Amino acid sequence: MKMLEMLIERKRKKMIALAEQYGLSGHETIQVSKELDQLIILYQKIIASKNYNIQNHHTEDRASNRNFPFPQREIDHKQQLEKLII
Repeated sequence: MKMLEMLIERKRKKMIALAEQYGLSGHETIQVSKELDQLIILYQKIIASKNYNIQNHHTEDRASNRNFPFPQREIDHKQQLEKLII
């Protein structure tokens, strides 16, 4: 999470610098703004997933040997983040 938060902050600063240089409607500014949006959406999905898992943790079947809460979602978020970094 800390890495994602740092990426969001760097992208935000870059967008502000581009907006000062090219204006709010500049192509470069808009492109970085879209990238920032994707990072923020990913962050929100991770937070929502963690909140959901915490709230529903009491439904865990302790007799089973499954990983709970939903490890697949975490993997999906990591893959999304890797795509955004590259």
